[in-house]
Amino acid sequence: EALQAFEKLNSVLPNVADVLYQLGTLCEKMGILNKAVEWFSLIVTPGGRPTDPGVLSILGNLANKMDDEAQATLHYLESYRYSPTNLEVITKLGIYFVRQEVYENAIPFFERAAEIQPGEIKWQLMVASCYRRMGSFQQAL
Repeated sequence: EALQAFEKLNSVLPNVADVLYQLGTLCEKMGILNKAVEWFSLIVTPGGRPTDPGVLSILGNLANKMDDEAQATLHYLESYRYSPTNLEVITKLGIYFVRQEVYENAIPFFERAAEIQPGEIKWQLMVASCYRRMGSFQQAL
């Protein structure tokens, strides 16, 4: 019912970011992930808000739910580019590179997280773990 109302609103006011956002959110909640991606993607088109880090992060989350890790990572990298302080995105990028065993790419993300949360020891431990896995034991200390 709400979905139909927002679709009608979108036909009257096409490509209004707030309407597209609501349509995407509703589709996601209903489990229609492909359609949710379509709606959120319309927001970040060149004529819309292509630099919206929140929407880019949502697109990354949707891609993850659809088991498309490569696409999720691209969205997270774009989100990070425009908002390098989102810890959720930073964490996901760091973990992605650890899973890929590309530790040298993971380190800058964990170092950035440590700058944002200097009192949180886990970030320094993640950096040390990456150096250890690379065989750089001196830097791991």
